Amino acid sequence: DPLRLYSDQSQVSGGEVETSAALPFLPRPALLDGSLPGDRGFDPFNFASDANSLQWQRKAELKHARLAMLAAAGWPIAELSHKNIADAFDLAPLLAS
Repeated sequence: DPLRLYSDQSQVSGGEVETSAALPFLPRPALLDGSLPGDRGFDPFNFASDANSLQWQRKAELKHARLAMLAAAGWPIAELSHKNIADAFDLAPLLAS
């Protein structure tokens, strides 16, 4: 553990340290074993230090991603259907003509 991020060395997997694919100079945390979709061992600040916090972080990321997808779809729909939104802020409408 070169940055001394893990106070309990048992959190780092294996006797010979397996490094993270995302950050090859850091050890892969034991909970991030590749079983979750998209798991590349990226947890540099040890936010997912136990199973409960890992699940909480996973749910929070899913919620944020869903909100971002709604915003990406909602902005053009709102501007196309309400052309006066940009006028209210003295901006030129980007989509509506």
